[in-house]
Amino acid sequence: MKKQLILSSLLVLAGCNSAPGNNDIENSLNQKFSSCQNIQVVDIHKTNGYEEDGLYKVEFTYGIKLKDPSTLKSMKEEYQKIAQDMETWKQERYDLVLIMDENDAVKENLSDIVEGSMPKTAAFSADGKSSYLTEEESIQYNLAKEKWRQSPEYLKHEEIKAEDTKLFNQLRELENKMPKAHIYSATKEYVISHYIKGCPHEITLNILRGLNSKRSAAGSKEDPEQWFQEYTLENQATIAMRKTEKGWVAAK
Repeated sequence: MKKQLILSSLLVLAGCNSAPGNNDIENSLNQKFSSCQNIQVVDIHKTNGYEEDGLYKVEFTYGIKLKDPSTLKSMKEEYQKIAQDMETWKQERYDLVLIMDENDAVKENLSDIVEGSMPKTAAFSADGKSSYLTEEESIQYNLAKEKWRQSPEYLKHEEIKAEDTKLFNQLRELENKMPKAHIYSATKEYVISHYIKGCPHEITLNILRGLNSKRSAAGSKEDPEQWFQEYTLENQATIAMRKTEKGWVAAK
């Protein structure tokens, strides 16, 4: 009985002395994150450890952050520039559409006047019918129509029509010059894609949850610039490890 107690004590001591530590956890995580191009693992802290089913279960916390946080500043500057360009573009478009609307209102009013004053063939026909005009009647009708085309209302109407065409072409050119940048229209996707570049699916989901949690805690979901804050994403995990000749490694 005494021998068994001594043997058990030795095994317990051996287990305590040979338990995986922070360095072992870090090596395991670095392998797991090896394909990730822009993030690094930081602040690893073992919180618990125990043997189970022939393996050693390690509970720990760790953080995820960008290797180069200055990239967030560059992203923010890019966003701010395109946002300013977009505001300028929106104002130019608004001003142009406003002029077009004002022109349309004037043109519509003049159209009624111009159409109402246009000579009618029936007024130059001897029998009051427009189906047939004599040569003399046609001459008189054409003279009246030419005079109508020189009226101030008609000339103004044609001027506005020409201006409308010009403004429409300007609007089409402006639409083609609308500032375009992925970072403006999809800020969240742009930033997340930088974090997860090269990462496997499991890590991608973890980062996405972490960033969404930080954004929710910030209480500023409507502010796209909040995505450019420098975050350390806190995580909790458990790894089953086994002892090998090369040290502790994550069990497959």
